[in-house]
Amino acid sequence: MIRWVRGGSALRFSAALAAFCLAFTALTPAANATVFTSESDVKTSNLALEIAHRTAQPQNTDDDLRLDLRVSNTGSAFQQPSSVELFLETGERASRAALTAALPAEFTNGEPIPEGYLPLGSHSIAELREGAHLTTQLEIDNSVFRAALSEGNHKRPTVYRLVARLTAHDGTVTVATHPLLIAPRAAEIANTAEAPNTAATPAAEETAAGEGEQTVGEAPNLSIVVPIIYPSNIATLPTEDDLALVFEPSAPLPQLLTTAEQLGATLAVDPRIFVGIRALGAAAPAAATDFLTRLENTALETYILPWGDTDLAAQQLLQLASPLTATGASFITKDGIFPGSAPTLDELETWEAPQLAWFAAGSASSAAVGYAATHGFPHVLASSSDLLMSDTAVRSQLKTGSATAYDETLAGYAAAATAAADSFDRNLALTELLAGLTTADSTDEPLVLTLDRTQLTDNSRGVALLKTLLTAGYLDTTNLEAQVSGVGQYTHDTAVIDDELEKRLAALDEALQREAEVTAGKEALLNPEQLVDYQRARLLALFGMKQVGTETPFLNLASGFADRDELLTRGVHLVAAPQLQLFGSSANVPVQVRNNLPFTAQVTVRAHPTSAAISIAPEDTEHKAVTVMPGETVTLTVPISSRVSSADTGLTVRISDTTGEQGLGRIVIPIRLSTNVEIIGLSLVGVLALGLITFGIVRSVRQHRAGLRRTLRPN
Repeated sequence: MIRWVRGGSALRFSAALAAFCLAFTALTPAANATVFTSESDVKTSNLALEIAHRTAQPQNTDDDLRLDLRVSNTGSAFQQPSSVELFLETGERASRAALTAALPAEFTNGEPIPEGYLPLGSHSIAELREGAHLTTQLEIDNSVFRAALSEGNHKRPTVYRLVARLTAHDGTVTVATHPLLIAPRAAEIANTAEAPNTAATPAAEETAAGEGEQTVGEAPNLSIVVPIIYPSNIATLPTEDDLALVFEPSAPLPQLLTTAEQLGATLAVDPRIFVGIRALGAAAPAAATDFLTRLENTALETYILPWGDTDLAAQQLLQLASPLTATGASFITKDGIFPGSAPTLDELETWEAPQLAWFAAGSASSAAVGYAATHGFPHVLASSSDLLMSDTAVRSQLKTGSATAYDETLAGYAAAATAAADSFDRNLALTELLAGLTTADSTDEPLVLTLDRTQLTDNSRGVALLKTLLTAGYLDTTNLEAQVSGVGQYTHDTAVIDDELEKRLAALDEALQREAEVTAGKEALLNPEQLVDYQRARLLALFGMKQVGTETPFLNLASGFADRDELLTRGVHLVAAPQLQLFGSSANVPVQVRNNLPFTAQVTVRAHPTSAAISIAPEDTEHKAVTVMPGETVTLTVPISSRVSSADTGLTVRISDTTGEQGLGRIVIPIRLSTNVEIIGLSLVGVLALGLITFGIVRSVRQHRAGLRRTLRPN
């Protein structure tokens, strides 16, 4: 029995399996599908098919199979109705290579489908307008596929392949595959548990006592690297309020650590994690200090990343003499509570763990790795496409230090799962990930899985991914240092600079050059080091690995960074004023001081006339220790007196640090004197006033006389 559920209603189909005609539609390459087209009469289809297991968990054969189908019209034209046919490849996929093996040509040439492919059903797809997609839910009765699955004793799920064939209205055929994990049956688990344990045979004991070499099946083969980093909204160091939110028990970071400990994962920690908590001292929330205590005492293998998890490869390409690092944390320690003075950066950064350079795919060249090793990063984590290993090894000891290759394909699935906005895409990626891990586990293939750093702590999807792996129950983990070693070699000596990388490097270089301009105004601050430390922390965030491989988001971020730099470069400054018109012999001239910096400023303001037409009393020429709070504007007044009746003059105003040694800028406020105009104006006002008074008196007298005449007039 097969049930196709669409829009909440079920269409039930019951037929003999032999009656099903199958053709299989395509997953797009973005959906990690293998796409096939007919060799004859090749056509380009604008219909794409994706299929995902609805729970991303191993399928129990006692339960019906629940799948989701998504058909999309990727073209710009209306698509006529099409059909989808679904098959189960009954042969077990015993290796990762088998998961991507080519399908028989019969799937595209119109000939009968060969044996080994069990028909599961067919379905009609309605017409689709351009850009639209349709998701259909499938429920396949377990009696349809259960008998076709292989028997055997398994401690882990068995991996099969689903095959879908979509036939478009014009006859175009597109084919895609998707893994299906079948959970072991209870009887199989029992048989496995009762099987004799041969691990302690004399031969095995002799091997274990040898030179430390591993043989197949002796030890866990999977390492999972979990980055412990701040979410994207914390660009520098966290405030007290930030820490309260980030380390709240239900937040992603605490849950990541908990699940990582349950899995026995390896931690890669951004130093900002512990520096940010320590920098507030007793002012740090209890949840944050509790997390720090857990991190200090964890039994997990732990490495320390560069500050802010910065991109060492980019810094090598920019030919920096040494990698960027923090200059201090004064902009945060100012809000901390300490028994004595605030701790130094060295005290905040103290942590007993080896340094790890974790390179993005495509960036771990020999030059970049050498740069990292020269500057204190002897351990390297590189993509399997950048670091080729002999046999099945994933770790090697090279001249530059130890190097470990993480699986780029599986890392891509993990990244897709944490980035997916809906359950369909998430389950699609998780199933691919579980299938890869399961087949590798079944063949004792050593693997290193890394979690994506882009959005891992921004939401709960990273935690959900780890919990999925934990729930699987059959994945045993080991430390990176315990992984199988062999001979390794980097695939390229220097980086390949494409357009995306070139734009990124240009933006980073520009930001680096602006650092001195931004910090030039530090002398206006009560604590100049705060601006220096703050700007460096901002720069390190821009160099962060979170931004690698995200061209448009990075360029937008770099643009916003440049705008912020422009604002900070203006620092504490005098606000330009329009020309003032002075009609009297004296006036108070307003002078405004603006603080664009995020820290308290204290400056000296001095004013001098540009000519002898005006004068300023000596005690009014200088305003000392003017305090301006972050983001605020302070208005001062300078009393002046005019010495002539009419002239164009001005007031020169200078701003400097409190010592007066470091000038911060000057403006000239233009002033026009018009005292004659004032005299004439006052005279006219006086004449008008006298005329009004005279008119009032005359009118009153006339009214009084008229009243007397009316009174004396005889009746």
